[in-house]
Amino acid sequence: MVSATTKGIPTPISNILSYFNDVFANLTALPPMREYDHKIVLKKGTEPIFNGPYRHPPTQKDAIEVVIKELLDSGVIRPSQSPFSSPVVMALMNSIFKRYLRKLVLVFFDDILVYRPDLKSHVKHLGLVLLLLRQHTLFSKQSKCVFESKRVEYLGHVITGTGVATDDTKIKAIKHWHIPSNLKQLRRFLGITGYYRRFIKG
Repeated sequence: MVSATTKGIPTPISNILSYFNDVFANLTALPPMREYDHKIVLKKGTEPIFNGPYRHPPTQKDAIEVVIKELLDSGVIRPSQSPFSSPVVMALMNSIFKRYLRKLVLVFFDDILVYRPDLKSHVKHLGLVLLLLRQHTLFSKQSKCVFESKRVEYLGHVITGTGVATDDTKIKAIKHWHIPSNLKQLRRFLGITGYYRRFIKG
């Protein structure tokens, strides 16, 4: 949802962010048990299957390492071995969260978009979203939030006051796409170009 600073944004938004500063606090513990527990009903006598973690692309692996380090630094989780190093990150994830799999489900909201045509109603609805997060002990990372923006990149599109448009970086990528050399690459190219056909007249 927001930028790392509230500088330059209208006072009403700055005030509401200050009021809900607990929503943007650093995690110091695992989330509480919820009123309605998520359950996966297994056949009688069946034990949950714990597999090793799947291999991840380098970019995802780097992001996972950052999250794990933040959790370790904040004391939310404690490694069973030390020192902390990159080769054991995936093993740590598996060993740390395995014991919680029967007790809780961690949920991550990737995007929350709050749009209103005027500041007054925008502040009202922003407050409602932050209130829901607080009531359910959910948190937002302020460094990844953007407030009072006239141009928002969302799910591969650009949203402005005039409507929804294509993301210029995606169009540039299509224009400079290397000629596909196999069926898999061709399908990827046709997939992204086919998706953006809706923005091309005729």
